[in-house]
Amino acid sequence: MKNLSDRGYQVSQIVFFWIISLAFLVFTPIIVLFSLGYTFDGEANTFIKTGVISMETQPGKAQIYVDGNKLPDTTPYLLRGVLPKAQSIVFEKKGYFTYKTLVTVKPGMVTDINVALVPDSEIYEQKSLPFDLYAYFTTKSIMEEKLICLTDKGIILCDSKFAVEKVITPQVMSEVTARSIKHMIYSGDKLILWNDKQIWVSSVEEENQADVTVISKVYETENNIKHVFLGLKKRYLMIQDDKEVKAIDIKNYSILYPIAKLETNDGEIYYDEDSDELYLYERDVQSSERTLKIKNLGTNFYAKLQELTYERDQNKKNP
Repeated sequence: MKNLSDRGYQVSQIVFFWIISLAFLVFTPIIVLFSLGYTFDGEANTFIKTGVISMETQPGKAQIYVDGNKLPDTTPYLLRGVLPKAQSIVFEKKGYFTYKTLVTVKPGMVTDINVALVPDSEIYEQKSLPFDLYAYFTTKSIMEEKLICLTDKGIILCDSKFAVEKVITPQVMSEVTARSIKHMIYSGDKLILWNDKQIWVSSVEEENQADVTVISKVYETENNIKHVFLGLKKRYLMIQDDKEVKAIDIKNYSILYPIAKLETNDGEIYYDEDSDELYLYERDVQSSERTLKIKNLGTNFYAKLQELTYERDQNKKNP
């Protein structure tokens, strides 16, 4: 009996040793990856390098929305494990103008947002602004933050204290349209605005022998616009809606190029501007599991672009 008891004890020790060893081999790499800022996506079965967003407002305790999702805490707030893509950030606080901005989170990097919220009553009571402010967005210059103001006097570039620097365009958007704008991109010579269904882009036109900047609607869809960004060396306006990803030539907005079809309307995309790779993250229709696909837009897109351009030219010659 003693020999059997000793043998059972030895077997249990061996089994315990192998369980601990297996657990060590399985969990140690996972712990290391998490400590390096990776998160595991169980549906896509892959590790993704994440980023961090540091958010602070003056005054504090502003409600935070990230891509439309309300966070449980208020500012100041450090959001970890953020997927590397363009993220919509909104701060709301009673008595202050809603602050909206769009930031691009990069893998392994901290994106800082530190803003002074503007009291809405103070602006109008002191009549310090020469316009009625419908909405405003922030943009980063080399030295400081600037404000793109949608007003009853047109679209105006201001400094962080709403002092007017220049009129981007005297063209006025209606108050309803201006307040519907979700995001914008401003690159100095190009302003891009969009809401859920439409996209507007600025362009310079000659009027009475003078250059005038106008805002034109370049895209409209019945689907919901989810992401807009400049891609392919900033030569194309990339658009994701519920059903597909498209590209518009910024030199000719009448030309629309299909990039990728989406299987479901809850798909997401991530774009790496250095490699021109488009990551399609969507749910498989049959299995309902999420998969991550990589589409290189460099060679493939330019080849398709040449094909589409040739077809367009042929159609013009032979209508």
